[in-house]
Amino acid sequence: MTWFAYSQNQNDHTLFMGATFLIIGIFELFHILSYPFIPDFFTPNSIQKARIFSDVVQVIIAPLFLISAYLFKDTLRLLNRNILLISAVILSILPFITMYYLRFLLNEYPKIYSSEGGPSELRVSLILSSILITLYASYLYAKRLQLNKDKDIINLIYGFNIIVFSYLIMNILEFPGILLKGAGFYFAYLALSSIVYRITI
Repeated sequence: MTWFAYSQNQNDHTLFMGATFLIIGIFELFHILSYPFIPDFFTPNSIQKARIFSDVVQVIIAPLFLISAYLFKDTLRLLNRNILLISAVILSILPFITMYYLRFLLNEYPKIYSSEGGPSELRVSLILSSILITLYASYLYAKRLQLNKDKDIINLIYGFNIIVFSYLIMNILEFPGILLKGAGFYFAYLALSSIVYRITI
């Protein structure tokens, strides 16, 4: 959607957000394909392998949201859709390139959990840093909303806050956390689709 609208509106922000959600979607697909009840995805599937992809999404998503908060319609003249697509594909293919190291990750990854099965200090710090970065991106979008009075940005703010709330409860209640994360992505989709629709008309 943002890819095709870019040729008409040259909006760097919506193009970057579209590429961000492409990356998120690919990693979420890898996460789903890595569960043990699915046929093997290059290497034997396990809960740890699925958790690795889930945590990679969580760590990547926050800085990308923060970068998007600093992008406006014509912030970067070097940014075009071909460069962004190539970057998104390279970032998404990176796990395939590093499949050799996936066995190492599967052996070392349990250290992210404590001996009692709960998250270790490292994993908690990753979650907290993702939450803080996403909240800061939401704050920057709220400031942009006050300056521009662009009502479509409010859906991005709602989406980011719902995603943060899903991170908070994901380790306690996994299924409601997944539903909240999906709702947050839906609000971001509403924001992007309304921006693209308004600009292309």
